[in-house]
Amino acid sequence: MNSLRQLTPDGGAYENEADTFEPNPTGSFWGMDNYNKRMALKQEMDPQNHLTGHQCIGWDKADTGYSCYPSDPNGS
Repeated sequence: MNSLRQLTPDGGAYENEADTFEPNPTGSFWGMDNYNKRMALKQEMDPQNHLTGHQCIGWDKADTGYSCYPSDPNGS
């Protein structure tokens, strides 16, 4: 995937088919401006972050709910 990222640095990805080890899900899926807008809305609508998912808006990598995902073989 890294070679494709180099060819298309701002290309984006469809989240449901994305690499589990995507090093920059925020940039790849939404871009920082869009992410920040969506994060502000999410914090307003879901302040406890109950509606969350792997690499989704507001996800917390340290959340033990994501411990079922394998470790990144590249060490990210």
